[in-house]
Amino acid sequence: PLMFIIGCLQLIIAPWLTQYFPHSNPAYQIPKEAFATYLAYVVPLCLAVGLGLVVARAFFPRVGRGMPGLWLLNLDPITERAILKLFWAAFGLMVVAPWLPVPGALAFFVLLLGEIAWVCPLMLLLGRRPYWWKLALLVLGWSFAASIGAAMFHSFLLWLLFYVMVYWAIRFRGRGFKFVLLGGLLFVFIFQPAKVYFRTQGGGVSGFGTVLLNYVTHPERAYTPEVLAETLMRMNQGWIVHRVMVWVPSHEPYAGLSMLTRQGIGVLLPRFILPNKYEAGGREHFERYTGHQLFNASMGLGYAGEFYAAFGWLGGILAGFLYGLLFGAAFERLKQAARANPLWWAWGPFIFLVAIKAEDAVGHAVNWAVKAFVVVLLVRYQLARIFRRRLPARPPPMPVGWNQTPPP
Repeated sequence: PLMFIIGCLQLIIAPWLTQYFPHSNPAYQIPKEAFATYLAYVVPLCLAVGLGLVVARAFFPRVGRGMPGLWLLNLDPITERAILKLFWAAFGLMVVAPWLPVPGALAFFVLLLGEIAWVCPLMLLLGRRPYWWKLALLVLGWSFAASIGAAMFHSFLLWLLFYVMVYWAIRFRGRGFKFVLLGGLLFVFIFQPAKVYFRTQGGGVSGFGTVLLNYVTHPERAYTPEVLAETLMRMNQGWIVHRVMVWVPSHEPYAGLSMLTRQGIGVLLPRFILPNKYEAGGREHFERYTGHQLFNASMGLGYAGEFYAAFGWLGGILAGFLYGLLFGAAFERLKQAARANPLWWAWGPFIFLVAIKAEDAVGHAVNWAVKAFVVVLLVRYQLARIFRRRLPARPPPMPVGWNQTPPP
């Protein structure tokens, strides 16, 4: 799935294209004489991750292609009201969260609760509620405005892609989705230079819209060698992995299990119990295992860089297989749950949002997935408790005209 595709894009395709469209800063470039050595690691690693995703299917009964049961769902009125109440509560929290005096130990939990606002329109779409798109536009619009304010669009773009995927699966049964992915990739090549220009010039929502419209109406501007070099540099995760391969073990010994163990402990223990636990997106691991000093930025090594820093070439590839196996098994379990209750498809993006990217730390991806799943269980339990009934696994078809006003 997307985890394998995005991994290949960030670790293989983008680094390869940067050989033909080099960035002006040599720090972001893999030397040509070292590129073959780099590929000898990342190509088997990506294949190992993909193999893990495929092997995971062997442990679960096959449920067929597409989204089984997706077109058979009809929401009953009680469940529909529960979803609407959940949406407005989560969306309200998403709006006010930046101004809430939330302790650091609870900030991530509040973030996850706000992200539920993305899930509710998808549940309504799966439940054949025609007004789902109105709520979707509301959360998309607010998230887009917030992304412009922070100049960070990763989460917005990923959720937008998930919305398109679910809609395409329902409307067209997934046929021809590879062309949608290709169109999305071409749009990213237009969106990225618009974002870079906006970061340097500013101008708010209207200013970004104007810049983006200029690139959409004149797409050739996004494909000049200089702009392509900047865009590919942003996509390229390979230069970080290359620096890890140069720095480890010549200047820093292999970390072994200590790096991943510390991240695993951070997943299990909250910050109020372990105040000094590993912080995702920090500079601790990056500067130590790349020898590259960060100034006003924070970066992660990504799973490819962390696996090499921990275990070297062969161990990193084997770790990649286990990483793919772990998330592959989790996704197959989601498919099994969705066979009984199609609403689970809406929670899939919520759980796997971070895991599909190659740039985030292993601990961050696992931490997000585990805690997001805990939030899902708490939400489902609370909804069932509030309305004194279990959410139906497969609601029966509603009688014809059940939602129409009876004649006088």
